[in-house]
Amino acid sequence: MMIGASLAGHKDLVHIETLGEILGLAFQMRDDLLDIIEIKPNKTIFSDHQEGNQTYILLHMLQKVTSDEKIFVEQTRGKHMSTEEKKKLLSIYIRTGTIEYAKQQINYLLDQATTQLKQIVGKENDYHKYIQRIIDFLRV
Repeated sequence: MMIGASLAGHKDLVHIETLGEILGLAFQMRDDLLDIIEIKPNKTIFSDHQEGNQTYILLHMLQKVTSDEKIFVEQTRGKHMSTEEKKKLLSIYIRTGTIEYAKQQINYLLDQATTQLKQIVGKENDYHKYIQRIIDFLRV
């Protein structure tokens, strides 16, 4: 966003940079959440977990688990998981409230993005509307 704004000669780079950071974080959190709750083409559920990726959502969940659950989570990270292990992991995410927390955080970030978009100096135009459509698309 910064490169495009700079090339276009936009002067309000502070709000544009903040908007880009917020959208980037919301997009990443949404992608991480979808890895848990939705099967995507060419990607299996919990692929991030099986690849050993550390996500913000995982870190939140680890703060809420029991000691036995923490052991299970750590033992399955970075390894291929059976269907039963995936079901158990999903139940941990649900029980800890992590999925709902992630949805709330994503939508909060997107509210902040809308606020930043409104702060960008200049007349509202098609670019503002396009970015708002992206924000609306990312909502969960």
